[in-house]
Amino acid sequence: MAVPSAASDDGVELVFEIRDERYLFTTLSAELDCEVVARQIVQRSDGDLLEFFSVAGADPEAVTAFASAFPGVERARTIPRADDELLVEVVLSGPCLGAAIADAGAVARDAVAVDGVATVSVDVPPGVAPRSVYDAIEERHEVTRLVSKRQQSTTGIVPISDVDRLLDPLTDKQLRALKVALAGGYYDWPRQSTASECAEALGVSQPTFSQHLRRAESKLLTAVFQTATRASVDRDARPDPDHLSS
Repeated sequence: MAVPSAASDDGVELVFEIRDERYLFTTLSAELDCEVVARQIVQRSDGDLLEFFSVAGADPEAVTAFASAFPGVERARTIPRADDELLVEVVLSGPCLGAAIADAGAVARDAVAVDGVATVSVDVPPGVAPRSVYDAIEERHEVTRLVSKRQQSTTGIVPISDVDRLLDPLTDKQLRALKVALAGGYYDWPRQSTASECAEALGVSQPTFSQHLRRAESKLLTAVFQTATRASVDRDARPDPDHLSS
């Protein structure tokens, strides 16, 4: 399937199939006969990457041992979840697929691996050439096939400007702390990760993590309620159609 070489005014969704043994998801799903689903990637302040993914149908100890021994993985931790699903947290010191996609200006939206085959969906924003994204992925994982490409629909998607407005007050460190807390199950009940475990995943002290997280929560909630208040005021300020017609 041909990949458009030029950027367009609309976003494009590219779906890839990867069978490369150098990709953790494909090898893990094949060796342990399980399903692997990407959840979150966070850039640590020391340059390493922190990745969260879920695994269904595999023994926790086997997953931890396999992930820990995989090339490029510095450490791995499994977090039991409901319905026989595990949340896996790994620190990557080398290049990874998500980083390659991000460096090309795109976003890895979904990645699912079963029986040694990973299906990866990538959102290519307007202004970015799909071909450059394809080349970045193929350079990292040679055994790659483009399954489909299509124009993106904006239906049901929150405008980026609205998301940016809410997150803009947060520093990079505060945003990282919030992402790790959410992905690692810190907000689950019962709690799946402690503040100390989240801090270790980020490579910072527990007091530092907690400080960044609390400030992130405060800023985010303030932005949310300010937005809600403005929306309420705007609604109240609108004239009543029944009153106008009387």
